[in-house]
Amino acid sequence: MTKLKVLFLVCGTLMFLASCSNVERVDTKAMKKHMSDYKIKKIKQEDIVLQVEKLGSEFSLQIIDSLKTEIVDKKKTCRDILINKQKEFSANNFGEFSLVSLAEIQSNMSYLPKEKQVLEAYQYSFEKNERFDSNIQAISDTTYLYTFPIPKSSKIAKNCFLNDKTEYAVLAIKMSKNKIIQSLYK
Repeated sequence: MTKLKVLFLVCGTLMFLASCSNVERVDTKAMKKHMSDYKIKKIKQEDIVLQVEKLGSEFSLQIIDSLKTEIVDKKKTCRDILINKQKEFSANNFGEFSLVSLAEIQSNMSYLPKEKQVLEAYQYSFEKNERFDSNIQAISDTTYLYTFPIPKSSKIAKNCFLNDKTEYAVLAIKMSKNKIIQSLYK
C-alpha cells in the first residue's frame, strides 16, 4: 500500500509540474512562412538583370524628374539636387549614382575598367550622333552599373554642364548585387 501511495504521489507531482510549465503555442503557418524565407533560392542571372533594369529605370526617372522640376524653379543647383537624391538612394542601401560629363570621363581615373569602357562608348555615340539607350553592365562580381544617357537637347544637360561644350551627360547608377537579390523577394 505504501508503494501505491508513493506511485500516486510521484504521478501527481509530475502531472502538476507538467501542467504548470509555460509552453507557448506557436503559430505553425507563420513559422513555416518564416522558415521558407531562410531556404536557399535559385536565382538566375536573367532575373538579376531584369531587376537591375527595373530598379535602374525607376531610379533614373526619379532623378531625372527631380532635376527637371527643380532646375526649372532655379532654386537649387544640379549639385544640390543630386546630393539630396543621393541621400535618399543611399538610405535604401542600393549603391550610388552620379551624373557624368565628358570632362569627367576624360579626367577621372577612379572608374573601374568596365565602367570607363561603358562611359567612353557613350562618349563615342554622342560625338557621332548615334542612337543610344540605357545600358546594364556587371562591373564586378558584386556591382552592376545601370547607365542612362541624357541628350544634348535636354534642360538637364544644358543647366548642369554649362561649361562643357558637348552639353551631354550620362546618369550612372551603381547597384549592389546583394541588394538587388534582396529586392527580388520583397
